[in-house]
Parts: sequence; C-alpha cells; structure tokens
Amino acid sequence: MTGPRVRTDIVDVYLLRPSARSHDHNAHHNGDQTHDLLLLRRARAPLAGQWHPVMGHVEPGERAMQTALREAGEETGLTPDAISAWFQLEQTFPFFLADRDEVHLSPRFAVVTDEGFEPALNNEHDAHRWVPVDDAENSLLWPGQRHAIREIRSCILPGGPTADSLRLPRPADPTHDAPSGPPPAKG
Repeated sequence: MTGPRVRTDIVDVYLLRPSARSHDHNAHHNGDQTHDLLLLRRARAPLAGQWHPVMGHVEPGERAMQTALREAGEETGLTPDAISAWFQLEQTFPFFLADRDEVHLSPRFAVVTDEGFEPALNNEHDAHRWVPVDDAENSLLWPGQRHAIREIRSCILPGGPTADSLRLPRPADPTHDAPSGPPPAKG
C-alpha cells in the first residue's frame, strides 16, 4: 500500500480553570460559570513563538490518557490533585504534513483544573497566558485547535449535553488507567 503514513501518537490537552469572571455578580446570579484556557508559547522550532495547548507524543507502551496526564505534568507542573474534572473530546481533527507525507490524528482531552492553578513551565515553553475560553479561538493558529475549542464550549462547558458521556474518571496518579499486565505468578 502506498500513500501518506497515518500517525496517532500525538495528543492535545486543553487546560481550563474557572475564571475570576465567574465571581461576577451577574454571572453568578445567572448560574453561568466561565472558564479560561491555558495557552503556552513554544520556545523552539519548528513551532517557536506559536501559542498552543499542551501537546505531546505517546511513549512506547503508553495509552493516550496516560500521555495526556504525563505531558500536562511535564509542561505545566499539573498534578492529579489539581484536576477538578477531565474529559475526552470526541472529535479527532486530522491534519497533513506535506514535508513528512504524514496524516496525523490526535486524541484530545480537556482538563478542568482547580481555580488557583498556575503553571510551572518546562523548557519547551517561554511564556503562558490564560484567555477566556469564549475568545480562545482567536488566539489559536490551527483550524483543528479552534475546532476543539468549539467542541469544549458546546459539549462540555458549562454542563454541556455530552459532558457526562465524555467525562473520564478522576486520575489518582499519572499512571492512571495503565494497561494491565499478566497476573502475578503464583508460587
């Protein structure tokens, strides 16, 4: 078979936190809770200077859910105890890299952090900013990332129609939901 190679070894993680605007009298009175999205500015090529969510590669033997937690921890210092809720996104937006002749399909996750969460960046990023999720599409370059924001806004936040179906169990640690191995040998 010929044609572009298909890769599924990259995950995107959209970190959200309740916004200070949620404490606004009108928002609270209407029952609305707003959220901010964390954007990270890449420090190195090929994406230097671009704002992105957390992104990372699946390591051998790792599941996408594990990658999402590990990458969020490595890139922002997020720990499981700072996660209020997390969700899988249903849509996987394909993108094509002509120079590599590759089609990429990235599993995507939305993680809602505690209100006070502030990232501790690693060396992959040189800046961060929180943007209102309602304005986040304007801050992202790539169509697939903008599509993920629309899915988060319409399906998950606040109390979206598919939030319960897409909600994942709260992780206890970064190895949560690890694939099980063979049972221990009895001796």
